[in-house]
Amino acid sequence: MDSHKEDLFKWKRIIGDAPKSRDSHTSISFLDQLLLFGGSSNSKSYSDLYKFSITNKIWTKLEPIADKGHEPSPREGHIATLVDGDKMLVHGGINDNQDCFNDAFILVGLHKEIDQAQSEIRFDEKGKISNQTELKIRQGKLQMLRWFKCEQQGDVPTARDSHSVAVVNSQIFMFGGQDLNENLLNDLYKVNLSQSLVKKVLTKSTGETIDFLDREFTLTWKHMSLNVTPDVPWPIKRSSHSMNVFEDRFLVLIGGETSNDDVLNGQAPKHKKQAPSGEQQHTSQEDSDMEPANKPLNDIWVYDVVLNKWKEITTTVKVQTSFNSKKMRKIFEPRMAHSSNVYEQYIVVFGGYNSQNNQYSPNNICILSLSGCTDFILSKPCTYRMMLAK
Repeated sequence: MDSHKEDLFKWKRIIGDAPKSRDSHTSISFLDQLLLFGGSSNSKSYSDLYKFSITNKIWTKLEPIADKGHEPSPREGHIATLVDGDKMLVHGGINDNQDCFNDAFILVGLHKEIDQAQSEIRFDEKGKISNQTELKIRQGKLQMLRWFKCEQQGDVPTARDSHSVAVVNSQIFMFGGQDLNENLLNDLYKVNLSQSLVKKVLTKSTGETIDFLDREFTLTWKHMSLNVTPDVPWPIKRSSHSMNVFEDRFLVLIGGETSNDDVLNGQAPKHKKQAPSGEQQHTSQEDSDMEPANKPLNDIWVYDVVLNKWKEITTTVKVQTSFNSKKMRKIFEPRMAHSSNVYEQYIVVFGGYNSQNNQYSPNNICILSLSGCTDFILSKPCTYRMMLAK
C-alpha cells in the first residue's frame, strides 16, 4: 500500500442533511450506498433507517413497511450485515431501558430504485404510512423496503449486545458480546438463513380481502464448540471488538474489551486457555475473589471456517506518518468500539476507545497486512503499518 499517493489517507468532510449524531449504530454497504440503522444519543435509542448515496453525497431517511410487531424496536449495540446480496440482517442489541434482545429481523427491498419505490409511500395526518396494505402485495421489480421478524431455531443464543457478525460464502457467523447482566461472552455461532412462502389474507380499506403468498424467514443457529486445551486455543471473552472476512474463508477478530478475570496486563494468561461461553470451566477461589475491571485488548485472532480452528497471530508494528518518512517502533494500542474493514490483503482499523485510561484512540489509521498470516502451518508474522491521517 503506497502511502505517498496524493489522495491516500486524506479526510474530506461531507456536508449535508445528516442523521442525528449517535453512537453504537450499524452501517452496511450496498451497491453505491450505505445503510445506517439505530444507535443512541443522550441515553435515547433509535430505530430509524437512513441511506447515504456515496455517488451523490446525499442522505435520505427511509420508511420501511412492516406487519405489526415485525419491525425492530429502538436499540444500540446490535449487529447488522448484508445477506444474500440484497437483504440486511439485524440481531440483538440493547435499548435505553437496558432491555437486551436476542431477536432478529430481515430488511428486504434493497435495490437501485429504492428512492423510486419509497416515493409511492403515502402518509396520513399522524405521519403513519396509510397505504401499507397495498404496498405489501405489490409485485414486480420495485420491491418495497420491508421488515420481517425472523423465526429462530436450533442453538438460539442468549440476548446480547456489542457482539460481532461476518458472512462467509452465505454462512453467517456471530461471536461474543455481553449479556443482559454484562457477563462477557466468547461463544461462536454459525447461522443459516432460509426463506419460505406462506398464504396470507389481507383486508383492504374498502373491505375487500386478498389472498397472497408472503415470505417468512428463519434463522437456524449452530453453536461452534471445541475441546479447548492449551494446545487448542480460543479467544477470551470480549465485547465491542471487530470481525472481518478475509479470502472468503477466514474470520479476523481484533481487540475489544474484556474483564480483569480474563486478562492480565492486556494479554491472555499463558496458563489459562478459556473455553467458549456455555461450556464448563473450573475456576479457583483466587480467580473468583479477583475484582473485575474492564480491560481493552489489542490481540488478533484468525478463525478458519473450514477447519473450525482459531489461531492467535503475532504482529510487528511500524509507524509511518504522512508528514515525513521517519519510522519508529510502536505497539498497536489496545482499543474497543473501533471500526475495521477489509481492503485487498489489508484490514484497515480506525479509532476506538481505551477504557483502561479513559481515552479515545489516537486519530490514526492502522493497516494490518495479512499476507501469509492465514497459513496455519507456517508462523510468518504479520505487520501493522500505522499511518497518521492528514
